[in-house]
Amino acid sequence: MYGNEDAVGAGIAASGVPRADIFLTGKVCHALATPDAARVSLDESLTRLRTEYLDLCLLHWPRAGLDIPGILEMLTRAQQAGKTRRIGVANFPLRLLRMAVEDVRAPVFAIRSSITCCSIRRQS
Repeated sequence: MYGNEDAVGAGIAASGVPRADIFLTGKVCHALATPDAARVSLDESLTRLRTEYLDLCLLHWPRAGLDIPGILEMLTRAQQAGKTRRIGVANFPLRLLRMAVEDVRAPVFAIRSSITCCSIRRQS
C-alpha cells in the first residue's frame, strides 16, 4: 500500500532481531474490492516482508463497492491458516464496525480510527 514493504522486510532481516520479538502490522488496501484480490495482496505482502505471518492485518478504509464481509471472512481464514495472528479494521465508521463484529462475526482484535474534520466531507 505504501511501497515500503521490501525495505521493511530487508531491514527486519538485517536487524538480527528475532521475528518473534517484532510486532508487524500490515493492511489490506481499500482499493482491492474482492476477497480474492485481498488474499493475493496479503500473500504478496508476506513475500515482500520476508515473513510467514503478520501479527496484525487490518482492512483499511472501507468504501462503496468493497466486499467487507467477504474480505473479513478471507482474513479470518488467513488467521486460521497462520498468515496473520490477529485481524482488525482501520477507519471504519461505527455502522460498518458493528456490521463487521455483529453480522460477520469477524474476530476483530484491533480498531484503528482517524477523525476527519472537514465541513464538506461527511463520514457515515
